[in-house]
Amino acid sequence: MVPAPPTRTGAHLAPTSGPEFRDQADRLLGPDGIHPSPHGYAAHATRILPVLLAAAEHLRSAAPTPAAP
Repeated sequence: MVPAPPTRTGAHLAPTSGPEFRDQADRLLGPDGIHPSPHGYAAHATRILPVLLAAAEHLRSAAPTPAAP
């Protein structure tokens, strides 16, 4: 049995990096060359924030409406 793609089961996929981490490694990676620098963390946040906001909106709209008193 082939598992369903994550998006069909309600998952929101957020890209965490892209070619800019290769092209601007000296600016986006820390001194160890593996972990993000402060600029790298900002780039990660910029990439994932729209997906997080969409997931939050999805949860908010899917939440049951409280019953009237």
